[in-house]
Amino acid sequence: MFQKLLGGLFSKQEESETFTAASMIDQIGKALQAEGINDIVRLIEDGTDYYLDRHGTYKDLESTINRFNNEKRPAKDGLFETVSLIVEHQDEFFKPLIQIDIKRRHEVGEHPITVTVCGLFKELTNDAPTAYNVRSLMDPIFNSQEEYSSYVENSQRRFNDFNSNFEKQLRKYIEVDDIKTDNMQYIVRPFDAVKDKPKLGECSEGPPIFHGYWGFLESMNYTLNWSTLAHENEIHISDCNLVDETGRPLAIVGSIGFTAGVSDIFDPGTPFDIATGTWPERTGMSAYSSLVYCN
Repeated sequence: MFQKLLGGLFSKQEESETFTAASMIDQIGKALQAEGINDIVRLIEDGTDYYLDRHGTYKDLESTINRFNNEKRPAKDGLFETVSLIVEHQDEFFKPLIQIDIKRRHEVGEHPITVTVCGLFKELTNDAPTAYNVRSLMDPIFNSQEEYSSYVENSQRRFNDFNSNFEKQLRKYIEVDDIKTDNMQYIVRPFDAVKDKPKLGECSEGPPIFHGYWGFLESMNYTLNWSTLAHENEIHISDCNLVDETGRPLAIVGSIGFTAGVSDIFDPGTPFDIATGTWPERTGMSAYSSLVYCN
């Protein structure tokens, strides 16, 4: 599971931006549709849901934006404090979930817009009803360290390509002075061994992929088996962030990394509790508290 954050669309202002919610959503909507993204998941203005897709409505982005624009343009000159737009998409390789957060008022030097792009591996998101079916798709990835490394590297390259194309579309429709980017790879370490019907928690503080949106919890089943297969096949893990099945941050794995099969960190039969220090000290790993999300 990959995540990329883009902060810094638009100029840095002293206290507040002059754009309205309607104008901003309109421009972003055009950029999304130009990239072939037509499905909206959620639209929030000042903490209140304007739209939330609970049933997987297809191609609802344009109609939602048009309705939002018509209703918001005359009201209060369209002023707002915060707006969040969440959309979903599928391309050849990924099932992305994209969250765009806009703040009208912000600190000096703070970027008013943050774009969070999360991507699930499409070929593994078959919504299989059992963990066994998902694992059968995943087994070839974990045949060897070479196969694993190649799969992750190729997926990262394709994900970067998707983000590069998306960024180009944003630049076409939105004035951009400065962009700061950050890439993250996430591995989920479940609470317990995955059974026939694994459960995923809903976390509102971590990456949006964990927020429980319609159709995404089932697509994330494969992520619950990833650490188990890495442990069983003694895969060397590096440069990633470990989270639990609710998206709660656990630890950072650095460039040195560790071999999953020679510790209890990824052992599905070993309960863990990072708060009580049951995770072993290991080179290349550090407490997650030092990582700050770019929200």
